Amino acid sequence: MTNAALYLPYIVLAILLISATVTDWKHRKIYNKTTVPAFIIGLLLAIVSGVPGLVTSVLTASAIAFGVFFVLFFFGLMGGGDVKLMTAVAVLTGYPLILDIMLWGILAGGLYSILYVAISGQLGSYMRRVAGMLYSLFIWKTLNTDQNASTSDLAKIPYGVCISAGTFIAIMLHHSPYPPLVNVLFGNAG
Repeated sequence: MTNAALYLPYIVLAILLISATVTDWKHRKIYNKTTVPAFIIGLLLAIVSGVPGLVTSVLTASAIAFGVFFVLFFFGLMGGGDVKLMTAVAVLTGYPLILDIMLWGILAGGLYSILYVAISGQLGSYMRRVAGMLYSLFIWKTLNTDQNASTSDLAKIPYGVCISAGTFIAIMLHHSPYPPLVNVLFGNAG
């Protein structure tokens, strides 16, 4: 694979993130017609690249991203499109970069969520609901489904925008003189 071809995943990634950001912001939807082709193209690019270990890297990244974001989806904290978007981002960026992308995306999503509920006057209500969820999870070893259902409004937040922001930040820091966030928080992970 030529040096120019190594930029193809970033071109596909840019198209994916712009499309997902626009549709998620406008319609609160991230479409399969955006995420599935990006995933397939990313996987094919890894296969034909000839770079040793790249297929393993992108499959590992995809499994990690899907696993973490599926749990968030399961608890009603985001939509299925966000899970598919992060999985497609993972196959285009690989491991360990996906760890930084997920951390920055989750931080951006958390900040956006707090601002959203604070501005809408629901911060106290959401904090009580989250406390109730955590209490039931750790004390009773089960998630109170009434509390879970109350967080479904958070799934309406355009997390695709936050995932895009987190991806941009992680890629910019990955190619900067500063250490990646995952290394700062957890030591040398990559």
